[in-house]
Amino acid sequence: MNTVPEPSYVQKFKRAHAHGETLDDAIETFRKANPCPVREQFYPESKQRIWRVDGNPPDPNIIWSPTFGEFFYNARSALDHLIWAVATRYGKPPKSNLLFPIFPDALEFAFKMREPLKLLPTDALTVIERAQPYNGSVRPDRHSLSLLNKLGNTDKHERPNLTTYATDGWGTVGEVPEHIKPWIGPVKRGTVLLVLPVKTDEDMHMGFDPSFDVAFGDPPADFTTIRWVVRLILRKVEVLIEGLAPFL
Repeated sequence: MNTVPEPSYVQKFKRAHAHGETLDDAIETFRKANPCPVREQFYPESKQRIWRVDGNPPDPNIIWSPTFGEFFYNARSALDHLIWAVATRYGKPPKSNLLFPIFPDALEFAFKMREPLKLLPTDALTVIERAQPYNGSVRPDRHSLSLLNKLGNTDKHERPNLTTYATDGWGTVGEVPEHIKPWIGPVKRGTVLLVLPVKTDEDMHMGFDPSFDVAFGDPPADFTTIRWVVRLILRKVEVLIEGLAPFL
């Protein structure tokens, strides 16, 4: 019995998802094998306990570039195969190099895509237009599709700059006062992670367990963890596949 092969855009999406899982596993292995050194000190005169990064944090700029490239390529290719499938459903695409449109500006989208997408139903165009970075809740350059474009193009020429990043996944033994917030962001030697005023015996016994991850170090994804970016991109591609499914 012959089975119907999955559409190419689904195959591409599944490959991107697999590469995302590979990156996730590699980052978790790196974190466990290279813990960020942290030192806690008590200062009697100021009655403070301070946690700092002690020494150099682990350098995450190891050779993950092939996996990065494969993830970005397949995620972007899934969208391109998707728009091609929709376009051929309603007639021959105007150009053989039709790409899924990603624009930070509404006027640019309207000007450049009027002709290439003219065969598509209005409802399909609405799905595509609403997904554009200029319609997002964040700055257009920080939108998941913009990140996919930028990081994918950058990876073709150079390895992304990565940094160790203190996340909001920290834990404590005892309660930290609400107005005292641990540091969340990139770290280096000497970065102060938490300053705790010591006012009671309980303050002296509180434990602090910071959490670290790997983040991008350069715009537009600067100080955003790799795993968060991967999840954002995969979710956006998945939403677009679901949104355009009625037109396939």
